[in-house]
Amino acid sequence: MSSLQDNMRQLETDILDEIEVPDAKVVILSLKSSYGSKSNITSVVFGIDFEIKDQSLSIASRIDVCASLFSIFVFYVICAAICTQIVRFLWYDDLHHPLV
Repeated sequence: MSSLQDNMRQLETDILDEIEVPDAKVVILSLKSSYGSKSNITSVVFGIDFEIKDQSLSIASRIDVCASLFSIFVFYVICAAICTQIVRFLWYDDLHHPLV
């Protein structure tokens, strides 16, 4: 987690690049280790600040934000499912008994 803390500006830039929304700024709100200090899994909470002042965000921009965030969410859910299957394949046989 310390490497994320040291590179929060880069993380904000990377998230902004992923969502591809014009006139927006990403702000990291919190970083929390998900499974204790020895885990390499970190929950990142971020906010999107739209730099549009004195007017509301257009419907098209709102749809773009929702679609971008949804696609990121689906991508990570699929990755987590694939990783779970790989771990099961590597550590369990067909009868679900540990190989080790």
